[in-house]
Amino acid sequence: MTTDPAETAPQRDEEISNTSPPNHPTRTSTDPFNDLTEYFQDLEGEDAPVDSTATFVPATVPPVAASSFRHCFAIYRRHYVHPSKKPMTQLALFKTFVTCLKSIDSNLQILPIRNDLKVHPISTTDQIWNLLDSGLITYFKAYKRSQKSLSGDFNISTSLPFAQLEAHKNLQTWFHVHGYNIMYSGCQMDDMVKIGFLTRVRGFTYRDDLYNHIVSYPEWKASLFHLRLYYDSFSTNLKGSLTYVLMINVDHPNIDTALHFFHQVYDGKNKSPPNHIPYLFLPLYCKSDDERSRIIVTVSGLQDINGEITLTNGKVVPIHHLLLVIPAPDTSTGKLFLQVERQTGSEWLICCFHSTDSAKVTLCLSHLEQLLKRYVDIDHHVSLFSTPDHSIKFNQAAPFK
Repeated sequence: MTTDPAETAPQRDEEISNTSPPNHPTRTSTDPFNDLTEYFQDLEGEDAPVDSTATFVPATVPPVAASSFRHCFAIYRRHYVHPSKKPMTQLALFKTFVTCLKSIDSNLQILPIRNDLKVHPISTTDQIWNLLDSGLITYFKAYKRSQKSLSGDFNISTSLPFAQLEAHKNLQTWFHVHGYNIMYSGCQMDDMVKIGFLTRVRGFTYRDDLYNHIVSYPEWKASLFHLRLYYDSFSTNLKGSLTYVLMINVDHPNIDTALHFFHQVYDGKNKSPPNHIPYLFLPLYCKSDDERSRIIVTVSGLQDINGEITLTNGKVVPIHHLLLVIPAPDTSTGKLFLQVERQTGSEWLICCFHSTDSAKVTLCLSHLEQLLKRYVDIDHHVSLFSTPDHSIKFNQAAPFK
């Protein structure tokens, strides 16, 4: 999964130290949520694997010289190049890459990545080598938080057509040495924004076939929003374990249309062509940090949420309390779920969380079984899970106000 503009190397997992249960279980105190929160803080911790912050860009395009071309493109690491010495930082990689571009066309300019920023482009070698980390985000939008990767979006003006720039020997040499490749953006007028991803991606998922199927829908033809699909992965708490997904970028003016389309088509139930897999779309985009819309996900495979189970530290709590205090680092609440309710006439539970926390919560959902097994005493797993193999399932995710 290293052939598209996203890093798929697992994040460093932190070691987990489990607390041995005492000989006799004890009841919870009068404030079980505080007790469990402190317990989980000692038990668990991890970094967010994905940055879900969206960039807001109006359709106004900064002017360039009449004799110049404006190119929006992305570069991505196609394979890992083992460094012979200390790895280069993201800023150092940026400087060498831009210097390479300038060696091809001395009049080339690096434009601000956001069209609404009223700042000058980078046009001289001195500006390149005097650029600081704080200024890097003005001219480069990274796909990952990693400070050692240059996978991301660029916006330039040059006197060369894109095909001629891409084929130049200097640029091809830089790509070969550093292990990157280049992709021309399908949308040249607006910023492409990450809105979410498809789960249940398989090794045989062919991106072009899936793309062609998406653009064959009448709903897509009615709106014609720009679309980019690329592979990514979430690392989990388990060492070396990855959850592979297919990220989705669309042009900024059509975000709402695209969100509605993917929620409708990929609901986790319908087995859609070309692979007849019930892909599930999970959103990552939110309009602002203050918008408190929520997302619900349905879960099955657990016993009655009012039933009690014993944790590895000997405390006895209802399953409902356990689900509400599961930690999710860096979320707005610090917890995985805001609310957990039984669904009438069904074994499915309804769990909800803030849409602003989608990326962090989704990471935890991918290994929720392992988290629960780690928290609960092994002799009491049968009291927690309702399935013989002690597994849980997710059915659908949908936003609601």
